[in-house]
Amino acid sequence: MPAVPIPVDNTLNTHQFGPILFEMGFEDNQVIEILRCYDVLRVWREKFDHLGTLVSLDHLSGEDDPPDIRAHFSSGTTLDMEHTSVEPSHRHWAEKLRGNQGGFIPPASGVYKLKGELLESMNPYGGGIWAATDKEMGAHHDLILEAVRKKIEKHPPGGVLVLDGDCHQNDYDLPAAIRLAFEKVRVLPGANKWTYSFISRHDYKTFYSVIFGPTIDYEVKRTLPE
Repeated sequence: MPAVPIPVDNTLNTHQFGPILFEMGFEDNQVIEILRCYDVLRVWREKFDHLGTLVSLDHLSGEDDPPDIRAHFSSGTTLDMEHTSVEPSHRHWAEKLRGNQGGFIPPASGVYKLKGELLESMNPYGGGIWAATDKEMGAHHDLILEAVRKKIEKHPPGGVLVLDGDCHQNDYDLPAAIRLAFEKVRVLPGANKWTYSFISRHDYKTFYSVIFGPTIDYEVKRTLPE
């Protein structure tokens, strides 16, 4: 399937950009890919200023993927971007079950084979919402490291790898897990061709993000730039 070009208005936040993408006919998972890549370019825009102003994004799929996204800048430079979730599969399952209703996010280290077990883990009055900190840190670490390995192998030319962890917003072990995983990423074959950014967005104003790469020191942001 050919690339679908998307004009970019850099004044829009992700909350405003999302409906435009749906109007263009993109599906849910495609909108998430586009928004998270746009989000990283916006949150960390000072790291990409040397490329000029972001002009448009191409969404690629089928035989043209990878990359997921190709960003075009005013300098004429293009930047390949790959998006991947670093959530365990049971958290995606939990999101579908919860819908617009409340409920706790199940532990990343949990193992749930039955729907009832997962629902219990989301019950604020049950014991399933708790997990040992070391197990949670280990689960987050392993998810990040495995996601990076797969993407490096899938797209050897490199680019920007966006690690999406939407449900991690309130995980207190998250910063240490990311740092430890990224230290191991540095020594993977082909890792020096990539810039890595983890982003966990709670809403269009609140996020936690990390970036590092061959020419970028490890840095954390928690507030949206004006």
